Amino acid sequence: MKKNELFLLTLSFLIPFYIYCYTLCPTISVYADAAEFPTQAFISGFGHPPGFPLFILIIKLFQLLPFGNPALKANLAAAFISAITIPIFFWLMRLLIKDSFIGFVSALTLAFSKIYWRNALVSEVFGLLAFFIILSFFLFYLWIFKKKKIYFYSFLLASGFGLAHHQLIIVTLFPLLIWFLIAKKWRDLTIKDYIFSPFLVATGFIPYLYIWNAAKNWPLQNWENPQNFYGLIRLFLRSTYGTFTLTQQAKEVSMVTQIISTGKMLVESFSPLIIPLFILGLPIIFKKNTPVFLCSFFIIVIGDWFSFNLRHAS
Repeated sequence: MKKNELFLLTLSFLIPFYIYCYTLCPTISVYADAAEFPTQAFISGFGHPPGFPLFILIIKLFQLLPFGNPALKANLAAAFISAITIPIFFWLMRLLIKDSFIGFVSALTLAFSKIYWRNALVSEVFGLLAFFIILSFFLFYLWIFKKKKIYFYSFLLASGFGLAHHQLIIVTLFPLLIWFLIAKKWRDLTIKDYIFSPFLVATGFIPYLYIWNAAKNWPLQNWENPQNFYGLIRLFLRSTYGTFTLTQQAKEVSMVTQIISTGKMLVESFSPLIIPLFILGLPIIFKKNTPVFLCSFFIIVIGDWFSFNLRHAS
């Protein structure tokens, strides 16, 4: 790694983290579920389905800081997670575009996009979801083009932790699976790799042991009472939460309206100055790396459409 690249890599973390800390919510936030997680971490409970044990454990780790109230520390945990994601995104863009400066600008564009920035200021789960989405994509890309098994194994671990954290990461893993099949990468794996792979993915579910233990103390919020394997499965699958069962309101919304809503959310996420650059860059990315373009398109468009339906779920 060259000195200028290392410098930009460091800045891609420090700049967002400083701004996030400067604009951080200083106490409990009423935004989405941001009030739930510091509360559950403080009482050693767990969140609503699927429980979010890893996020709770990270918040509990930040509670060891010798300053600030519990809510501030939880919000700081979210800010750190969101900030540490940006250097990974920077290096991914550096590999894709072969230009450090453009990669740096792309990383900061993500860091200060409206929705990403907003979720970095409060203790919400989407910063950690973004971390695993970008990390999984990054590791998969490294494996495809550098052909080192360590990247494949690391990808499986990241995917396992990401899946255990939030099922929405499936929107990322599905196009990567298609890429894996089309590129015939399955030929590069041995029988031992196929046997070992499920265990690597399953490692990501180790944080659920925390929920199993927390449920024994009967916390105030005790979804599915997961004191056994059956309860943990029901919690992870959101059996009674209704996330994957759309409400009547969502069912009545036409596909055209959903597409328009998705487009508006994308436009609102970034500065108006960025949108033309994004549109102009699409054919360049398509020409340089078609699989990456198609995967990114699927993740953004289908992911945002799925998020639209989740926002209207019970």
